[in-house]
Amino acid sequence: MNKLKILNLSHSEHLTHTPDFSYLPNLKKLILKDCPSLSSISHTIGDLKQILLINLKDCRSLQVLPKSIYKLKSLKTLILSGCTKIDKLEDDLEQMKSLTTLMADNTAITKVPYALPRLNNIAYISLCGFEGLSRDVFPSIIWSWTSPTNNL
Repeated sequence: MNKLKILNLSHSEHLTHTPDFSYLPNLKKLILKDCPSLSSISHTIGDLKQILLINLKDCRSLQVLPKSIYKLKSLKTLILSGCTKIDKLEDDLEQMKSLTTLMADNTAITKVPYALPRLNNIAYISLCGFEGLSRDVFPSIIWSWTSPTNNL
């Protein structure tokens, strides 16, 4: 499994936990789209030093991301859209130096972490479609970009 680059477990209805990722050091794409029973992701996801894409779209039972996911410095795209029970992103998001795309539509996220604007490479953010999303989310992002304490 050392040479595996793409792991696609999409549409795995009965998948409740992810495998141990420490055996997949060269993984570049992790696709777990539409795994409705997935409730936890192994903390070993932080071992994926070459990962570029994580797609968790429509993993409706997933409530939290492991802290180790925020240590992924190579990750470019994180898709959480449809993860209706995920209600927050940690400020540790700032550690994801390569993140360019964050898609979190139809989640329970109501507050954007202040670290989000400090991501130098971020080019696309989507947080649409959830009624609980506060109307002041984007003004708070803009304010943090223009805040004198933010050294942009």
